[in-house]
Amino acid sequence: MGKKFNSSSDVALVGAQIRQARLNKGLTLVDLGRAVNVHHSQISRYERGQMSSAGKNLHKICTFLQINDDPQQYSTGAASLGRKMDELLRVAP
Repeated sequence: MGKKFNSSSDVALVGAQIRQARLNKGLTLVDLGRAVNVHHSQISRYERGQMSSAGKNLHKICTFLQINDDPQQYSTGAASLGRKMDELLRVAP
């Protein structure tokens, strides 16, 4: 099993980044799934923040989309809250 994310806001941030990067590339969930060999329903769960660990499938998706998937890079301290909010607002549709 992969490394665990520290909080639900970290998971939501990664999911929002995945969704925005996918849309920026003009890919559907099915297109991305075929490209990385991960079922589109699993990608959808990642985008909705319904994951708690960074496993091999998440790594494949993030590598393809050029997104950081290391849970250690998403700290949960109060000092990082503003950065997280800025990032969520930047990638939100």
